[in-house]
Amino acid sequence: MEFFNNVGKTLTETSQGAVQKTKEMAEIVKLNASISEENKKIGTLQQEIGVLVSDSFQSLDKGALIACLNERERQKSEQADSAEMMSGEPEENVWPEAAAQTEEGIRINGGEMSVSVDTSGTEMQIRETLAENGDILQRIVQIKVCQETIAAYQEQIRVLKGVKKCPHCGGEVPQNAVFCGSCGRKVTEEELKEETGVRFCTVCGAKVEPDFAFCVNCGQKLG
Repeated sequence: MEFFNNVGKTLTETSQGAVQKTKEMAEIVKLNASISEENKKIGTLQQEIGVLVSDSFQSLDKGALIACLNERERQKSEQADSAEMMSGEPEENVWPEAAAQTEEGIRINGGEMSVSVDTSGTEMQIRETLAENGDILQRIVQIKVCQETIAAYQEQIRVLKGVKKCPHCGGEVPQNAVFCGSCGRKVTEEELKEETGVRFCTVCGAKVEPDFAFCVNCGQKLG
């Protein structure tokens, strides 16, 4: 009789485990769907920002904008040349196709620019135009909210899957893992603290203050 009782107990536990696993998988699917919706919201907001930026710049002079682009390309070229001199290796594909000639007669051609001009006034106007456009800033804030929501959903998925995020490479590793299977670095809180002098949450990988008892990102109790 005891044998049959043990068999029945094992079957019950197995059945309960399967039901729990099914619930977890269903919840993961639901969370992934929510993440997809948030990403769609971000895509829509980014498109709206593009339209708003384009409309905001309609009042700016085309020649001045091109001059800003040319000046930035000239600065990039100087930085690339400097990096090349330090490394001793040539930089490939530093320059794009020749840019359009501006009203000031400036032209980028084959990586050379004849004149450097002061474009600080136009750049300041661009920054002010963006900063003063409340619709753009509002959408940027909404994007950040969506990104935070996605991060929270991803953390819930990791909890359901029984894994944690490597704070070094972002890979998923088992909760009790000592080393990350993707990058090979230590992932336990104690060893991370010893190695870097900084504490990380072992569940979500967020950086936490040394005297905190809980992770401010996911709420995990810290050892």
